[in-house]
Amino acid sequence: MKHSNNLIPLISFPRSGNTWLRFILANLFKSDIVKQVDYSNLNLIMPTERERIKDFDYTLKLDSAPIILKEHYNYYNLNLDFEKSIYIKRNFKDVIQSYWFFTINKEPLLFDNFEEFIKTYWRYCGTYNQHIESLDDIKKSNKKIFVIDYEDLYENTFFTISSCLQYLEIDYSDQKLKEAIKLSDYNRLKKFQQNIFEKKEIKNLEKILSNHDDKSVNKIIYNRLFNYYISSRFKFRKIKNRF
Repeated sequence: MKHSNNLIPLISFPRSGNTWLRFILANLFKSDIVKQVDYSNLNLIMPTERERIKDFDYTLKLDSAPIILKEHYNYYNLNLDFEKSIYIKRNFKDVIQSYWFFTINKEPLLFDNFEEFIKTYWRYCGTYNQHIESLDDIKKSNKKIFVIDYEDLYENTFFTISSCLQYLEIDYSDQKLKEAIKLSDYNRLKKFQQNIFEKKEIKNLEKILSNHDDKSVNKIIYNRLFNYYISSRFKFRKIKNRF
């Protein structure tokens, strides 16, 4: 049987709803051999690294379904050949707060406060503005780009995703999409206890945001981050070499 090898990058700035949408699409497009989608197999059905595509297990998805590749790189830095793509867009104020709570839970010793974080948050995938600029530019091309506003995804999940799938000409059924959304409900995903963190008040948030400039770089903080990652890799290498 012929498999669909259409590759569709799912692009977003971190903490914009990418993982939630991937859960819905994984539940929609999974094959019958996958009994439940959770964090143990999500990245196999909806890969997060392009290196995994060459060894992709097509038995995990429906034959007609595309390969959805998660990326946090913006379109300028994507360096990937594609015809269709999905971009999830979330407003900066909400996304930067969510990104902050994610970071301090994953790496609690990395930053002293939110003000330090916001000056170097772009170290992984570029700035938020670069993301939006790259999106505006790619939309001028002949590629089919469907932009999902996070607020629309949250308020009207079914309509937003069905509109996306229709625009990108991806086969699906209304009933299966409704079931996939139900299986990817926030309360259910919360039980997996991964990547969902409590939102707390950030002191002087409005003032920090109003003074923020994506072009402003604190070199002292940046160098500390750089040294942190080098030492982390060195420690990991030492531990790995023991076995």
